[in-house]
Amino acid sequence: MLATSRFIPDDERSAEKAIVFAFGKAHDSGHTSTVYGLKLREHEGKLHVEGNPFRLLDIGEYIWRNERIREKDIEEGSIVTVGEFDCYLSNTGKKMEFKTFLSQLRFGPGKLHGIAHRGIQDAFPDAEIASKGISLDTKPSIPYALISLYAGVTADGRLHAITGSGEAINLNNRSCGDYKQSGVKQVSLPVEDPSPDDEVGDLILVAFGSLTFQCKYQAVCEGILLKSSSNWRKEEPDELSDNYPMRRNPRGVCLIINNLCFGNKNEDRYGGEYDEKIVVELFGEELGFEVYVKNDLRSHQMLEAVEEIASIDHDNYDAFFCFVMSHGGDRDTIMGVKGRKVGTEELMAEFTSKQCPSLANKPKVLIIQACRGELEDESMPSIGDVTDGAVAGFSKDSTLCRSVCPQEGDFLLAFSTVPGYVSYREPGFGTHFIQTLVEVIRQYRKKEHLADMLTRVTRLVAERGGQMPAPVSTLRYKLYL
Repeated sequence: MLATSRFIPDDERSAEKAIVFAFGKAHDSGHTSTVYGLKLREHEGKLHVEGNPFRLLDIGEYIWRNERIREKDIEEGSIVTVGEFDCYLSNTGKKMEFKTFLSQLRFGPGKLHGIAHRGIQDAFPDAEIASKGISLDTKPSIPYALISLYAGVTADGRLHAITGSGEAINLNNRSCGDYKQSGVKQVSLPVEDPSPDDEVGDLILVAFGSLTFQCKYQAVCEGILLKSSSNWRKEEPDELSDNYPMRRNPRGVCLIINNLCFGNKNEDRYGGEYDEKIVVELFGEELGFEVYVKNDLRSHQMLEAVEEIASIDHDNYDAFFCFVMSHGGDRDTIMGVKGRKVGTEELMAEFTSKQCPSLANKPKVLIIQACRGELEDESMPSIGDVTDGAVAGFSKDSTLCRSVCPQEGDFLLAFSTVPGYVSYREPGFGTHFIQTLVEVIRQYRKKEHLADMLTRVTRLVAERGGQMPAPVSTLRYKLYL
């Protein structure tokens, strides 16, 4: 049942700023979340966190629909304005880095800083710490607290940890949120040397909920906050959620192989530079990926490029993207600039869990811009008919002949066209497929996952005429960008 309070119009509230630091899962088939925040105060011209955690109300409700969270662009670190009863008012569009947020927390009370606690009994002196949980006879006036951790592990839906004051605790782990995979599973948290008194390390958000049948209030872990983006998370997406984790910064590596100059005017891919430009801007500047661009590669150099990227440690990344833009060859191959070919399956094989273990259970997306045959859609006038303004100056990226499918899970191959057909490119614009793909991701990424966006791309490119994109997927979860 939703917890509600009287809705107060915006103009009747005195707005304050707060930072969003956690999303906890609610009990509604994974479609809702609880948003947690800390108040912010301005001191010497800078914002500082202050006080205890609170649940951020959305129009009087503690529980938010995930669609609304995405609609309002609320993420961990977002600075929002709140009014009376901790009701959400607006998103300022600004963010605070987690390292800044954690560095401002202090143990014990403080006027200008948020409060962290070394242990459970520092925050809740009357709490009973047992081997299978933590309980209170009466619900505390402030039922939430940030607790410092020395070490811990999560497994089977529970958190086993040692607090900063040395307490051994065992909590129900409800931090496995649906929105952007805010939870963890079966992973060890970092063990660090004891911190100085004025330093806060990794934290958990502990909350006391409703009365149990034993007439006690039971504590749960609502969130886990890490001081640094270390490689402590190597988990599969949580079985309670259907989203891939996409929380790290940078989110992953994006490799772009763009073959433009083949040494022959009739073969050079004029317009391909426009595709490269917008993909670099989207993934490097807007989506937070590390982008690597390789131009005009021979077949063996394309293999070397993917081998090099596959050899790096992807533990600190959530996903991998690869764009290959070139001419197509026969037998599922892509042309190098000197005419030799490399197989699409050869490129994909470098990122299997065997070849690249640090990408296991993570989404791997290959975008292939190349023709897959010589056939042209009858709705598209002849390429040679330069008098027709709708098609004048188009070129083909000839020919991949048969369908290629991933051989294991967590892959998505998005081909620019179906087997047997050509793929169009305009010298002054770029390719129909890549330009449409980038436009759709920019417009819909806050609301839709990648598979749904690719459906839009297929429809839009097909409506343009002459080309039908063909994504092939073994993704097991939704991928939000």
